[in-house]
Amino acid sequence: MLEGSDLDSGSKSDGLGALRAVEAMELKENGRNGVRGPENKTLQHWHEPKPTLDQSQKEPYCWEFGCRYCSARPVLGNLATHTKRHEAKIAAAPSNEPPTTHQSTHGSTAASAKLMEGYLKQGKLNPRIVPTQSGFLKMFATWLLEDDLAWTTGKSPGLIRLFKYMQINFMLPSNTTVQNTVARICQDLHKSVVQELASVKLKISYSQDTWTTKQMVFSFSLTMDNSTSNDVLARSLATLLIKHNIEFDAKSGQIRCLPHVINLVIQRILSKLSSGDVADPDINDYYEEAKKHSVHYDPNSDPDIQEMEEEYLNDENEGSSKADSSDEDELSDSDSNIELPGLSTQKAPIAKLRHIDTKIVSSPQRRYTFRQQVRQFYENLRLMVIRDVKTRWNCTHAMIKRALILQNAINTWVLSIPELHPYALTKSDWKVLAATEELLQPFTNITRDMSQSGTPMLCYAIPFYRHMKRHLTASSENSQLTSLGGFQNAIVAGLAKLER
Repeated sequence: MLEGSDLDSGSKSDGLGALRAVEAMELKENGRNGVRGPENKTLQHWHEPKPTLDQSQKEPYCWEFGCRYCSARPVLGNLATHTKRHEAKIAAAPSNEPPTTHQSTHGSTAASAKLMEGYLKQGKLNPRIVPTQSGFLKMFATWLLEDDLAWTTGKSPGLIRLFKYMQINFMLPSNTTVQNTVARICQDLHKSVVQELASVKLKISYSQDTWTTKQMVFSFSLTMDNSTSNDVLARSLATLLIKHNIEFDAKSGQIRCLPHVINLVIQRILSKLSSGDVADPDINDYYEEAKKHSVHYDPNSDPDIQEMEEEYLNDENEGSSKADSSDEDELSDSDSNIELPGLSTQKAPIAKLRHIDTKIVSSPQRRYTFRQQVRQFYENLRLMVIRDVKTRWNCTHAMIKRALILQNAINTWVLSIPELHPYALTKSDWKVLAATEELLQPFTNITRDMSQSGTPMLCYAIPFYRHMKRHLTASSENSQLTSLGGFQNAIVAGLAKLER
């Protein structure tokens, strides 16, 4: 998964996949179970029905409909007939004005609230509660779940005898029927959760597992960003779930935002290796800036890099063989006058490489002379250096990885410009850069896998955490790596940040 994986990048998720799946399922259900034929245009001429209780009637619970054109209160079966009496008024109404909708007033008064409470005690809000086999199966499955009974209870000989004695006509379900019924209940509840979470501004991922364990133990987990308010949300959720006999530990059941965690770990490591050029994440968290961009950085899809590498083709089409003398003068003068603020030759190898790459890509003339060096050392290579943004660690890793490929061309280009000699990368500098690239590569692999639209995140979150911990632990025990200046402290600091 982490190394050598070949996944289809696909399209990036916009976070609404679950909602679209629910809406598609509703359309499918409506198409299969909905009423066929022309649309019912009668109800739009009636106010929203209200539940009423009339003890004088044989069926005391009923719905009361109010006509929009008169004060009549006909029975349910006469709505269409009554509507025809007002055809003239309906025809005279402006056709471009949709029928006014009536806002529900259920529960707006103490009397209606009491009446609604009576309905809810009897089950679904329905004027006539008629027991059905489907409803019985739901009640039976719910009973098994609440009392933690076996799903084969429906085939118990004693229960079968009891049903026969009481002359109950409902068929007792098999374990397969119970499983299908629970799955349907779960699907309905899942739809409600998705529609409710659709209104939340923050991105929240959740996972629930009922079927993959042999004991069929229900599990639930959340993935949220690292905001402190979400810790409170997880604790509040745990309190609510306990009331429904659902075990949820707010600490172990919450998985923090994995891209943010990776960013904090790598920023801590780079802050130790860059001699202050990269800020400590406890002081300045770069993720607020980095999260505006894609989780994974791929130089092959960077339009700026592609545009600069297309200049190789332009050189070949124009048949250029050497740089114009005025370009060389401009190159020397520019490099003698431009300095990055606060940069000195005592900077770490990453900062020196960032300075060199910035010089190379900052003008067409510099890029041209660098392309000449690339052609000299690499016959079929047409690559340009990557100028990173230090607030995006994976961009820094891409810069180092590309520089290691173009090492000879970079060294020669820097030595050809006297003003840049203080920033020349020594053999020990390149060794540090190579070790840094090796240290960061597994984290880049993780962000690459995380950015795939076909990769489920929650099931891989814990394996990703374990992989990062194993990698940093093994790196801290690598004597060749820790012998390099600052690496021991950087790795230990990154590991501590991950475990925190």
